[in-house]
Amino acid sequence: MHGITHMDAALDAMRPLGFRTQLILRTVNELLDELLQVYGGNQGWCFIEEAYYKLLMEALLSKQQGSAEYKVGMELTK
Repeated sequence: MHGITHMDAALDAMRPLGFRTQLILRTVNELLDELLQVYGGNQGWCFIEEAYYKLLMEALLSKQQGSAEYKVGMELTK
């Protein structure tokens, strides 16, 4: 496992579940920014990786749900 980064591992865990690479990257960076404000440094990765990326998966699902609701709202206003 030499050379694999935290981000590579997160991508490897989430892509098979159907999440797009760009969405994963953007969401991880947002989570790291939020966790950096609280814990500093790279401490945020332990929270992202905990319970097989549960925090990341919840954030991704929330983004997808928000996006779907936005699309439905746009269809209703046509």
